[in-house]
Amino acid sequence: MNNENVHTLYMHGTDLCVLCQTCGRRSLVDPYKVNAWGGKGDMTPISEVAKRFKCTTCNVKNSYAFVPPTKEFAERWRRVDITETPGVE
Repeated sequence: MNNENVHTLYMHGTDLCVLCQTCGRRSLVDPYKVNAWGGKGDMTPISEVAKRFKCTTCNVKNSYAFVPPTKEFAERWRRVDITETPGVE
């Protein structure tokens, strides 16, 4: 998970999973919005992209983001059917 970047997100074609580490809110961000920041060849690490997000619930910038393996995984993760977040203990 450490080597994920915007290009990885583009290639997977899934939404970006974003977790607010302050309040626990989970969100999915459209990959085209993320790609618009730098383009499909953008090698910006997802960890850097996560710093751009401010939670709409608690209004804090303290997010963790990852590229889910599938669209189905992303939806299940957002609904908390999957309780673990890859890369977060």
